[in-house]
Amino acid sequence: MRKITVYIYLLVLPYMGVLGQDNDLAENFPESMPSGIEKMELLKKPAFTEDSETRKKVKITLLVDVEGLLKDSVAANIYRYCTLSDNNSGYSDSKNSKDFLSKVYGGRRVKWKGSSKNDIGSITIVEIRINPGDPILFKKGRTLKRKFCNIGGGVKNEEDFDEQPSHYSITFKVKKDQRKYGTFTLDPKLRANAKRTSQ
Repeated sequence: MRKITVYIYLLVLPYMGVLGQDNDLAENFPESMPSGIEKMELLKKPAFTEDSETRKKVKITLLVDVEGLLKDSVAANIYRYCTLSDNNSGYSDSKNSKDFLSKVYGGRRVKWKGSSKNDIGSITIVEIRINPGDPILFKKGRTLKRKFCNIGGGVKNEEDFDEQPSHYSITFKVKKDQRKYGTFTLDPKLRANAKRTSQ
């Protein structure tokens, strides 16, 4: 029994300084922690950090129903055939891609990718442009151009962002059966959060 006690203290002791320095971490341990071994196991887990978990690079995907889009001659119906999604809980209250809102983070990158529904045809996003009068969120300015098969850029890290959505346009080209069928534009929204919060 004495050997077991010595063994536990040798493992836990290096972490005691961490607990003493970080009151928040210490408070997170239940008062009824049964043993030093369980406390040690909790400390082994990677610490949650805002930068690594919440302030991530955002990837926005445009999915296009090429067949439906090319058959419909009404330009205003483009939103019926285009769906937006991202890796950061983006959403549209109206279920319309025009109202789709993506949240991006100051000091991080955002990029776009186009894909076709059922692999029919191909989608190439050629330009991202913040609408006139809306806050310019990108480090490179109001417009991002396609470069080396990718399109995206860094978000400015400014404290004066009021988190009001910026409307922007996604311009993309459609190709099917080795033929180009024109250029189309969507107008969704971006919202930037430059402050280091976990919202």
